[in-house]
Amino acid sequence: MLELLRDHSEAALSQPVLIKRLPGLEDSSRYWSLLMVADHLRIVNRDITEVIVSLCAGQRPAREASIAGVKPSPLATQAVIGEFEQGCRDFASTVAALPDLKTDLKFAHPWFGPMDAATWHFMVGFHMQLHHKQMKLILAGLPKA
Repeated sequence: MLELLRDHSEAALSQPVLIKRLPGLEDSSRYWSLLMVADHLRIVNRDITEVIVSLCAGQRPAREASIAGVKPSPLATQAVIGEFEQGCRDFASTVAALPDLKTDLKFAHPWFGPMDAATWHFMVGFHMQLHHKQMKLILAGLPKA
């Protein structure tokens, strides 16, 4: 995904593109820029990391999971790329340090209902794959220079 964000001007990265509907992608997410996708993933990965850590510690996260809470900023700048990259590293190292993701305690996803830490971990891969497809469609729809 980081490769898809490289070698583009800020104008290209910031340009929203209307894409076709992808299964699993909300209709309101069809008109995003590449930077908006990176910002969304930064937020989601941070939040899911917190959920997994909480569940593994036997604690329920303090706030509910919310679709509205993970919407990206249309004003995101190229700085979000580095933040997204660091968030991916933080997610991987945090989860790798946890002894067991199979938790009795569950936390509700807005679409999928209660999930344990292992299922939240699995969700990250599915989610990243979906938005990788979205990024490719956005790139294909950008005006040719």
